[in-house]
Formats: sequence, structure tokens, C-alpha cells
Amino acid sequence: LQDKVSTLQEELASAKEHAANAEEGRCVAEQLLIGKQSEMHELESDYRLKEAELDEVTATVERTKSEKNEMEARLADLQGMEEKLVATEAAVEEGKVTIRTLETRNGEVESELEMARTDLAASEESNSALRAANVELEKTNEANRLSIENGEAEK
Repeated sequence: LQDKVSTLQEELASAKEHAANAEEGRCVAEQLLIGKQSEMHELESDYRLKEAELDEVTATVERTKSEKNEMEARLADLQGMEEKLVATEAAVEEGKVTIRTLETRNGEVESELEMARTDLAASEESNSALRAANVELEKTNEANRLSIENGEAEK
């Protein structure tokens, strides 16, 4: 009987030791579980942060694309304006050439006009001299006519 009691006591002690070890293992497992749950919560929190950052980056990319499209449209407008400016500058240059040509022609016309004025003044002087000569000739003709009339009357 004593052997049985001793065996039972050993089994009881062994069972208590197993129970204590099991309890210690359960506590360690609970601590590991708590640690893993905490780690999981941190990972979920990190995931949410990364997801928010991704959303923010995606929004920034969309804004940047929109700004790029606006800039490309403005660039196209500026290129169109530049083409118009180049065409306008070419027209201005053509206008300057035309003005220079007209100014040259105007100078030529003014020279021709001045020569015509000089010719007119000379013609007027010549005409005036011819008129004076004509008046003298008319006087001479009148005198000759009178002389002829007087000569015929004396005959």
C-alpha cells in the first residue's frame, strides 16, 4: 500500500509539475499571443498609414498630371503666340522695306518735282521774255503798219 501511495504521490508530484509547466507554457503562450496581437495591431496601423500615404501620393500624382496637362496647353498657346509673333515680325519687316522703298521713291519724286519747278520757272522766264519781245514786235508791227499807211497815203 505504501508503494502505491508513494507511486501515487510521485505521479501527483509529476502531474503537479506538468500542470505547473503547462501553466507556465500557457502564460508564455499568452504573452506570445499578446505580443503577436500587438505586433499585428502595429502592422495594421502601419498598413493604414502606408495606405493613407499612397492615397496622398496618388492624389499628388493626379494633381501633377492635371498641372502637366495645363502646362502643355499653355505651352501650345505660347507656341501659337510665338508663331503669330514671328509672322507679325516678318510683316513688320516687310512694312519697313515698303516704307524705305516709298521713302526712296518719294525722294525721287521730290527731285523730279524740284526739276519740274526749275523747268517751270525757266519756262516762265522764257515766256515772260517772249511776251516782252512779242510786245516789242507788236509795237514795231504797229509802227511799220502806220509807216506803210502813211507811205501809201503820200503816194
